[in-house]
Amino acid sequence: MSSPSPLLSALLDLGYLAAAVAASPWILWRVATDARARTGLRERLGFPHRRAPIRPALWMHAVSVGEVQTGLPLLEAFQAAHPDWDRVLSTTTVTGQTVARSRRPDDRVVYFPLDWSGSVARAHDRLRPSAIVTVELELWPNFFLEAERRGIPLLIVNGRITERSVRRFRRLGPLVRRALRGVAAVCAQGSDHAERFRSLGVPPDRVQVTGNMKFDGAPRPSADPYAEPFVRRLGLRPGGTLWVGGSTHAPEEEILARVHAAVKTSRPGLRLVLVPRHPERADEVVKGVAAQGHRCYKSSLLTAASEPPQDLDDAVVVVDTVGELRKLYGVASLAFVGGSLVPHGGQNMLEPAAVGCPALFGPSVGNFRDIAEALTAAGAARIVPDAEALREAVAGLLARRDRLREMGEAGRRVVEEGRGATRRNLAVLEQAIAMGGTPPTPRSRHPDPFS
Repeated sequence: MSSPSPLLSALLDLGYLAAAVAASPWILWRVATDARARTGLRERLGFPHRRAPIRPALWMHAVSVGEVQTGLPLLEAFQAAHPDWDRVLSTTTVTGQTVARSRRPDDRVVYFPLDWSGSVARAHDRLRPSAIVTVELELWPNFFLEAERRGIPLLIVNGRITERSVRRFRRLGPLVRRALRGVAAVCAQGSDHAERFRSLGVPPDRVQVTGNMKFDGAPRPSADPYAEPFVRRLGLRPGGTLWVGGSTHAPEEEILARVHAAVKTSRPGLRLVLVPRHPERADEVVKGVAAQGHRCYKSSLLTAASEPPQDLDDAVVVVDTVGELRKLYGVASLAFVGGSLVPHGGQNMLEPAAVGCPALFGPSVGNFRDIAEALTAAGAARIVPDAEALREAVAGLLARRDRLREMGEAGRRVVEEGRGATRRNLAVLEQAIAMGGTPPTPRSRHPDPFS
């Protein structure tokens, strides 16, 4: 296969430039007013600190928190099999960086470069990867083309793509098809995703179904979930009744607060903890919940306080830190998984199921359709089409402890039976490395002022 023409990257850069100029007022406003938009700017422009090319390196890219957690089992398995390799983990979001740095303190953690050809080439020059893995769907054409030019095997693992994304990528025509033509392998979650990748131009013999690594990344039940300091600081105790709104999006928090008020009239002592998908929304969520008459506290205030507030048992808690949701699922009687009563596509409902917490979610689950169908078919979860159905489900299930227990056990079985994709993906990755060898790194065509 011939190396990609530089003309392809030039065309992509022109397209990005046109989009940047059109959006420049918004971009400038966001950079000026939002510190997150300035975070990691040097790395995003292709200037991470140089990695000494003494050892080969695996570069894994995971856009945000969910993808980081999904990819970590593979990174850990690769480290165990290849301790002589360095590891680079990149993210796009600030929250993803926080989790990546916390979970992988010995790895190089960086921000992913913008998909300009210069930024991508400089990042390659500085990090010198020997193999690249992208988690789920991170299709950046210049990045893919640069890896192909350098002879670096690039794999998509836990690959998933919706019909909507396929239609969007098809608008870019041959550019996307050419970028995907050089992919070493696609490890798809299911046969429908595999077929969509083939339709976009991935050679059919490089696409295979290996399953969903989210099953492998799902937590194991803790022997004593109430021993977690975070859980204790929120005043959660054995024998209490807690339901959790996990990874919620606006206006789901206010819907859950209304449901909580209605159900609590017949269940005094019921607690609700809300965990917004984006913790920076915590102040907005607290304001909206308090406007409905609830006492409301941010979790960071509770963990910092020397003594808990006296009215904590009657208050709604909003979690404004990262990495706490799994701990809460472990002590919850019931969970609502967000991004599903709004047209977002849902969030990971395996996390509550893995620790035996029954799950409710709305009809918008396109990002997790296979998982949602498996859980509902097993009786481990229910779909609630609207706020009234959610109220009826919460009230009905909390009144039936035996049913909650059955749903929790069914969820654990589904998760355990679904594990194994990480092992299969590791085998594909090792095969791609063996076939490609350790590639040389050609000198970038783009100057590096930090050399």
